[in-house]
Amino acid sequence: MSIHLYRSHGVSGSCGLRSCWRTLSPLASVGRLLRSRYRRSVRLRRPGDPRARPSDLVHVRPSPDFCRPEPGVPGSQGRPCADPSTCGRLCCGRGFETRTLRRLQRCQCRFHWCCYVTCDTCESKVQLHSCR
Repeated sequence: MSIHLYRSHGVSGSCGLRSCWRTLSPLASVGRLLRSRYRRSVRLRRPGDPRARPSDLVHVRPSPDFCRPEPGVPGSQGRPCADPSTCGRLCCGRGFETRTLRRLQRCQCRFHWCCYVTCDTCESKVQLHSCR
């Protein structure tokens, strides 16, 4: 997906010259398009199946059930989830655990002339969520 952008140029704003170029669409709109095509994807039974158009997303076998472990698919058990509001769906309704960890990181960094940096060490608490 790409979009056309235009800009006018000229002496003192006269717009005597116009530049045009193509650029990528915003990532969010590309994601929406892919999700839509994924939901409408066509399963091909044999090569050259006439049901598929050039713009269709096609597959030859059904997607695995990501909620259950299968050979080559670990399932969602132990998978980290970033936000508790999305963990329910990602964890397939099995719930999730939350752990609080102490994390040490550099902070209050200062540049000294010339030429080194000193930093303090600060502690922060981070919550990590993972599927049961």
